[in-house]
Amino acid sequence: MVRPGRLEEDPTQQHEALPLDIEVTAPQQGPVGCEAIAPQEVRTLTEVVQHHEEQ
Repeated sequence: MVRPGRLEEDPTQQHEALPLDIEVTAPQQGPVGCEAIAPQEVRTLTEVVQHHEEQ
């Protein structure tokens, strides 16, 4: 069992957890996928509304 505060006491525990963190938040499954679709289409909601009203 892990005692409270164990991660702070044992720095090696934190390092072992890092690779799992990186695998879970793999960049190619996140923002990179959206940017590959249309990097220039990233806008704020206000810009989208204004653009829609112009057309």
